[in-house]
Amino acid sequence: NDFKEYIKYIYDLNKSINNNLIKELRELSKLYIENEIDHVFLKGSSYIAYGRFNDIGERMIGDIDVLVAKSDYDKSIRLSKFFGYNYNSNHDINSILSLDRRHYPRLVHPKKLFALEIHNRLLKKNNKLLSPNSLLQNKIKTEYGIYVPNKIEFILQTIYNFQINDLGNFNASISYKSYYDIAVYNSEINDLLKFKYSKYLNNYFLISDYIGVTNTNIKLNILNTIYLCRFKAKTKYKFFYLFDNFICNQINLTRTRIINFFRLFTSSAYRSYLLTRINQKI
Repeated sequence: NDFKEYIKYIYDLNKSINNNLIKELRELSKLYIENEIDHVFLKGSSYIAYGRFNDIGERMIGDIDVLVAKSDYDKSIRLSKFFGYNYNSNHDINSILSLDRRHYPRLVHPKKLFALEIHNRLLKKNNKLLSPNSLLQNKIKTEYGIYVPNKIEFILQTIYNFQINDLGNFNASISYKSYYDIAVYNSEINDLLKFKYSKYLNNYFLISDYIGVTNTNIKLNILNTIYLCRFKAKTKYKFFYLFDNFICNQINLTRTRIINFFRLFTSSAYRSYLLTRINQKI
């Protein structure tokens, strides 16, 4: 009984928070539309605005992600700041250490629940899998007057965000949250796979088919077979799971160290940050 009451409390609280999310999305949407900023809301907030869930209390949202056209990017930042959004206390450190420039440092509003991230692109890698122009050109308007991706790109943003940004493909890992977000779109997924191909899509659905979430019946080639065997080994053998994760972490760590080495020569802000840290330890 205590557990059920606690879960009910979390649900009620989250539903109230998400009702507030829609209010904040509508305010931002009105602000951008009135100032002719080409934009589309992404990720978790777009799921709520789109009406993906029968009950908005189902899904927890961390912040508001919005993609704006390249020509409107600087203008949207200035406008959001004028509206009351500003840097959080960790802005300087986060902006210096971040290797990813796909969005402006997180902005917060003293009277709003949700932080704001203004994107110039969705994906870490600047590629054509899901371009900013495509998301902006194909966006749709919800009953709340909020722009979100269309259904196909709704699915693609969910998959690519996990597979690329969260390194799901690299780590051969799974995201039950992403599966839940697109679970109702089985027919659209099958249509999608008829004309869209990428290793990220294939590997994502290889695993989701294997665990019974989807039924796409992707044809296996040698690389697919190896990838699926790797995933199976990670789920079956703890030693292999730990070993595989260790190797992946070391590769990522090495990459970060190499990039930071070159930043010593290219970024004065990064050099100042390191000197400050060294002085603090001394």
